[in-house]
Amino acid sequence: MERIRRFATAFPGHPDVAREQYVGDVLMARLSQKACIVPGLDMLSDLDVIFCGGHSKAARVSGISLVPADGPRNPQRRGRYLYLFSQEFCERLAALTDSRIHEIVSNWYGLLFRHVSSNQLPKYPEQRSKYRKQTLCTLVELARVAIRDGQRLMLYVELRRER
Repeated sequence: MERIRRFATAFPGHPDVAREQYVGDVLMARLSQKACIVPGLDMLSDLDVIFCGGHSKAARVSGISLVPADGPRNPQRRGRYLYLFSQEFCERLAALTDSRIHEIVSNWYGLLFRHVSSNQLPKYPEQRSKYRKQTLCTLVELARVAIRDGQRLMLYVELRRER
């Protein structure tokens, strides 16, 4: 039985250079040591919603956008995507303190769904909270590096078929 696994890596860089490397199929080989394996877009999308104040009609979520490939897509590269974090999203990440990270991680669904009572929110295992905290702390550091170095925070996502 074949299944698809998703790999995602966040890193600071320049969009034009990363796009060129991405199109040239050498991005993963050239990623700096300052990179973070992330679970994927779902966690980052949720974090974007949390930064915007939770799910509501007023929330405008636009922290992560797909970087289009130049020219036609090569069928050999199908399932490889490059995303760019907005500068605002990156600045919000960089500004997170340890206490705010703990608040976000410990009350993830409460911050996502502010209009739902706490007894109706989904429960999740403690391991997921630890993983989110570890990932979020690394993303905060990467955002700070990107801002300090005048770069952008980016995300490379690859879908792989496995048997």
